[in-house]
Amino acid sequence: MLLNNEVYSAKPVPPPPPPLLPHANLITSYTGPATCLGCHPSTIADEIFGSVHFQVRSESAKMDIPGGGAHGMMDRACGLPGTTMMANNWAGTAISPVDGITTRDDGCGKCHIAYNPPQSYASSAEAMPDLDCLRCHAKVYGDEWTHQENIALYGSNPDIQERHVVTLEDGSKIWTQDRSLMSAQSVGEAVSVEACLRCHEHGLSGYKRATPFTPETDLHANKGMLCTQCHTVLQHKIARGNYVTDGMATDLPDIEVECINCHSSTTPHAVSSFSPYLNRHIKNVTCETCHIHQMEETNRNIHRRAWAPFTMDPSTGTWDITPATTNGLEYPDFWDAYTEYLPATNARPDIRWFNGGASMLAQPYGSFEDRRSNGGDARLFAFKPFVSGMLFDAGWLPGPQSDPSFDPLHGTWPFSMKYFYEANWAKFLQFGFIDSQYPTPADYFTARPDMAAMLNNFPMMLQFSRPIYLAEAGTVVGTPTVGPQSAATYPGVAKAINNGMGTMVIDMGYFPPETDPEMAGAMMWSGSFFGMWVPMNMDQASSFYGEVTSYITMSHAITSNTSTTVDYCYACHYSREEYDGSVAPSNKYLSYGELGYDNLDANPLIDPMYDAASEYDCYDGIDNDNDGLIDFADPDCNGVSPAIELNCMDTLDDDGDGLTDCADPDCLGVTGCVNEVKGLCTDGIDNDNDGLTDCADPGCAKDNACR
Repeated sequence: MLLNNEVYSAKPVPPPPPPLLPHANLITSYTGPATCLGCHPSTIADEIFGSVHFQVRSESAKMDIPGGGAHGMMDRACGLPGTTMMANNWAGTAISPVDGITTRDDGCGKCHIAYNPPQSYASSAEAMPDLDCLRCHAKVYGDEWTHQENIALYGSNPDIQERHVVTLEDGSKIWTQDRSLMSAQSVGEAVSVEACLRCHEHGLSGYKRATPFTPETDLHANKGMLCTQCHTVLQHKIARGNYVTDGMATDLPDIEVECINCHSSTTPHAVSSFSPYLNRHIKNVTCETCHIHQMEETNRNIHRRAWAPFTMDPSTGTWDITPATTNGLEYPDFWDAYTEYLPATNARPDIRWFNGGASMLAQPYGSFEDRRSNGGDARLFAFKPFVSGMLFDAGWLPGPQSDPSFDPLHGTWPFSMKYFYEANWAKFLQFGFIDSQYPTPADYFTARPDMAAMLNNFPMMLQFSRPIYLAEAGTVVGTPTVGPQSAATYPGVAKAINNGMGTMVIDMGYFPPETDPEMAGAMMWSGSFFGMWVPMNMDQASSFYGEVTSYITMSHAITSNTSTTVDYCYACHYSREEYDGSVAPSNKYLSYGELGYDNLDANPLIDPMYDAASEYDCYDGIDNDNDGLIDFADPDCNGVSPAIELNCMDTLDDDGDGLTDCADPDCLGVTGCVNEVKGLCTDGIDNDNDGLTDCADPGCAKDNACR
């Protein structure tokens, strides 16, 4: 009982304890993979060692890379990050050229799952202690422990390890790993989207593919789907899918990643009477073509990037001024490549025929003639266009086209990619970059004379050290003139090339490990470099011959189309009014002429919806293709379900509603159909012989006795 003047005060309630991390009761210390293998089978190390996420390369029958062999980020000179793992862009620290103090850690090792590059390990047993299990499996990892929402949920991590580059006693550099106990204890749930995006954020952002996988931009992300629900995982190998243009390695080439794994392969659209028209598209048109409406509107959506101060257009021979800058969006206060961004104006993806094959420079193979409806395997895909200005050996200039007597099939032009391959053929065989069925260059180029000509017409690509480029690429001596450069004018870029090329050839065994990379690299090229926009389409049979563009496959940012009326078709096709000229045509998504369609009736526009290609509307009472057959009388409408029972005497269920001829309400009042009528709906007789008696017959629907 409270006394006068007493005030009741409840005892303070302590806050609830933080939720236990999934492995909190399972491990009390973490010493790396050995802790994991205390419970999990040791074969996991073998699985990871053989996976693409460790080896970063694989064979791919779809990629047309000289000599075949296994390829991936190990040797793929990507125009976005700007060179290969072979040039040992694994771990390095750049010093800001702006203040000379600020540093930036950089390199492939930031993402990859061991302390050293894959070629450093002879076996899974050797690699096992260096593996980073937590990179993928920890719910919270690295600097994620500084996020307030994680601190509020789980408390502070006293052993937080934000990752950075360190130099070992032997002088090599590695990225550290987060091996803290709390990160290890956060393992136990399904691998999250956030865990995948620790490394793949470039692939799912405007930076590279322009198709972010976020709840705001992607229908599947909005439903909370995990990456692994589409990208099948088997024993630490992950399906990538085969319809990808850029030379990424693939773990499970026999498992396709495509919409029909979950959705219907024949009738994915089943929401209205208009669906049959949409379903007719799926033979030649991928889902992404319609369901990725636009590329992400962001100032980081890169369209062109150049690593040299002057970059030549191979289709015209003209030069663009493309100097490195410290004002870039990616690495402020460090020298970064000249970059142009796509304007934020509802940019549409480019549409190209693609059969799954691609050149080494990310140009899709496929054509109108190769389309699936014509017996081939090409369909229309959505792509992000990208042009890369890479560094090349200027010893190749002025190029083989300057010598009319040069034999591009049997000769070798100096400092061409053919020259580079031939000089290193034995080493490339040893490294698996060449298929063993081609023991000599002659064996390969006899089988592929087209590749011989292409490689002669392609200058030798130069690898470079990314950290040195970030620190010194803008160092200029004098006033350089437009064209090729050297250490005399751009000593920083030349130094970056020397170190990149040198590290690569030391790793290949041309020089002892203790050799100075800069000295070794200077012996591997002419000393003069130039920039060139790549790739140039050299296929003279292609309608895009001479085009200078790569095409990066787009597969995320899937949205639902909100309209099922013919109006939606006009995002790609012309309307009838635009087609007949009564309304001025607007800018359409597709250029059907470029895609190979014939202009059959010689009008100014090419559009398969109207160019007498077929009876494109089976309901409008018009002979759309002028063949004398209207709507369902035209074989073009075979397979399209009509909206009504067209013929009430043909013993066929024309509209597929389960009711045939006179049994279908569509036939009420049709001559020849004696329907159950008012007054005959309770006589127990099937008056119209349609198998339905009295109130069971739709003809009695309005009879009071049946209401």
